[in-house]
Amino acid sequence: APKSTAQMLKQQGFKGRRAMLAIPASQTLMQNLEVSTSEGLDIGLQVEAHLRDRLNIDPTRMVIRHFETGASQGGGANEVVCLAAPRDVVIAHLNLARQMKLDVVGMHSVPQVIIKAFGRFQQRGDDAQRSVAFLDIGAATTTLVIAHGERMVFTKSIQAAGDQMIKHHAKAR
Repeated sequence: APKSTAQMLKQQGFKGRRAMLAIPASQTLMQNLEVSTSEGLDIGLQVEAHLRDRLNIDPTRMVIRHFETGASQGGGANEVVCLAAPRDVVIAHLNLARQMKLDVVGMHSVPQVIIKAFGRFQQRGDDAQRSVAFLDIGAATTTLVIAHGERMVFTKSIQAAGDQMIKHHAKAR
């Protein structure tokens, strides 16, 4: 795969070695959760405890990022978006980039990339904080991202996407 990807980049006229990587949505856990706002409780540790206790996921085997979205409607808690990818998946992407002699300058999840790519289109005056929903229909998964301006407030990975739609449409015909 490294040679074919490198050849594709060369054929498309890409120059330079700096690369920003995105972990595929199908390999990313996207979880919206509430954490306590009590003083002294670390949000990162609460997110890890949620993964371990409620989802039976070992947080030491994951690369985890969390984003506070604001106070929950019930009060006493903050809503948080948790994005996590298996550490071995992240390392595999980094190794592939290294084999291609790329200089990785960052790695993000699909929801972050969507907001960075399209969030700037709504930054005009009063529209800068409006709610916008982004829907990314991939081959294996569909990603829904809701943002207020450039602040992610909700994300969900849906296990239905382009490949299934094509098969369903073909079967119907």
